[in-house]
Amino acid sequence: MLKRIAIIIGKQFPIPPVNGGAIEQLLYNLIKENELHDDFKLIVYSPYNKEAESISLSLKNSKIIYIKTDKFHARVKDIIGGVINRICKRFYYFGNTYINKISKDLKNYSPDIIIVPNIAIYTIKLKKKFPTVPIILHYHNIPKPLPTNFLNRKVLLSINHFWGISKFICNEINKYGNKYGIPTNSSIFYNCFDSNDPLYDTPITEVQKKIIAHKYKLNLNNKFIIYAGRVQPYKGVKELIEAFIATSLSNYNLIIAGSSFFKGSKDDNYMISIKELCKNNNNIIFTGYIKHSELLLLYHLSNFAVIPSLWEEPFALTCLEPMACAKPVIISDSGGMIEVPDKESSIIVKRNADFIPNLTLAINKLAKDEKLCIKMGKAAYNRSRLFTSDIYYKQFKNLINNE
Repeated sequence: MLKRIAIIIGKQFPIPPVNGGAIEQLLYNLIKENELHDDFKLIVYSPYNKEAESISLSLKNSKIIYIKTDKFHARVKDIIGGVINRICKRFYYFGNTYINKISKDLKNYSPDIIIVPNIAIYTIKLKKKFPTVPIILHYHNIPKPLPTNFLNRKVLLSINHFWGISKFICNEINKYGNKYGIPTNSSIFYNCFDSNDPLYDTPITEVQKKIIAHKYKLNLNNKFIIYAGRVQPYKGVKELIEAFIATSLSNYNLIIAGSSFFKGSKDDNYMISIKELCKNNNNIIFTGYIKHSELLLLYHLSNFAVIPSLWEEPFALTCLEPMACAKPVIISDSGGMIEVPDKESSIIVKRNADFIPNLTLAINKLAKDEKLCIKMGKAAYNRSRLFTSDIYYKQFKNLINNE
């Protein structure tokens, strides 16, 4: 009999990932691999989305259960529950409509293991309902302490095993446990790119170049540098733009592929301010939110990628994905991101007082040495093959079988 693995994602983005989301895409990679290998019965809880639900009907080894929380009485319950959670945070966690519905429904499936990506506080409610079932918290970010010692200790005592997406995150998990005197059992579970997507290995055609250039107003006589990801201060986009302007590379376009948040996001004050910074520079292109298939075409079109994060990246798929398209990367010395490339495939820039001028030097180095860029791109491709969907699934299988 197959092990029954319950996976409970947050209530923001659905599975399949029709509205984006890195965690959701990674989970969908697992689901697709399990469809091929038939190793587990996956019971996945997701916020409701009509398009996602329609796609999910073709799955054989995964049951995706959609939770609706947008009705009036559910919103009222969440308002009341939020008040209770704030008042009682020193000795009780009430939950919310989403996790309370899931906890009740999951009783119907008798799970062997429960996995919760990122939402630590959900584990309190789940451990109360399923005291003998191993609960795994799969951290994709640095653990954020909850408001009270009671909640932090309750979370730490509710979790049997922590998975971290990098050595950096596992170290942060251990620090979190040490702070409250509770040992943490943590294992590295590196992220992956969707290596089953043929677009990673398919060179961009001349027709595709013309279509993508027309859509995003790109000059095909130029070469391209790409940044992909959220356009937020902690991502270092302003610093990248300043560094690019300082290079005076007239034969290059800098492509900023992404929006302030996710699909449908409007320009916030930060986006408005950096567009103002670029208003006299026609070599900087903003795509806004972009479909993943189009993003892969832009990676293939580009000479290299820059990921200049100012915060501590937990892992950074936006570093791995261009590497999988045989593009070298310039990155900051940020968190778990430095675990993705090696020295043959990347230039790492320290986040110090000279960050912008050193970023300028790194951009110039790759932009002005095509042979080096190609050599590093080949190394990037080879390195990326340590993070394929198949290897990701094997990691998952080994971790589950060792529980």
